[in-house]
Amino acid sequence: MNEVDDRPWYRQFWPWFLISLPLSAVLAGTATIIIANVTFDGLVVDDYYKQGKAINQEKGRDRMATHLGLSAVVNIDLKAGEIRLRLDSKVDIPSQALRLSLIHPTRAGGDIDVVLEAISPGLYQASIASVKVANWNLLLVPEAGQWRLRGRFPGGEQAQVHMQSES
Repeated sequence: MNEVDDRPWYRQFWPWFLISLPLSAVLAGTATIIIANVTFDGLVVDDYYKQGKAINQEKGRDRMATHLGLSAVVNIDLKAGEIRLRLDSKVDIPSQALRLSLIHPTRAGGDIDVVLEAISPGLYQASIASVKVANWNLLLVPEAGQWRLRGRFPGGEQAQVHMQSES
């Protein structure tokens, strides 16, 4: 009636099942540690500074853009590798090179800086190398950095983005 299983323990199912549970936790923990050490999350790009225990966002450049009445319309065509920008303002702004940063929302290593050259008053243009399509945050600043405009590229191969200050 009662049969005695005389197979050695390593040929039984239950010891291996019980060993597999903690072994799977050890393997998953090891994989997590490896992934955490290999990948880099990056830092958020913006003008932040610490003051005491509070973190404040620098708004001076946004206020300057609002004071100047700045706004921009950016036409981005990733397929053609071209960026065109029209800058409008209430006051005359001397033509100067502008830096457009395409900031990846999650990966600092994916950020791209493009220098836009003036082709006529208020019109700027630049070529861009092949990039991955993403939902980019856009940041437009002059070379001297007195003001800035922000926008959001919704993704896709081409789009028109309206940029303005955030003050």
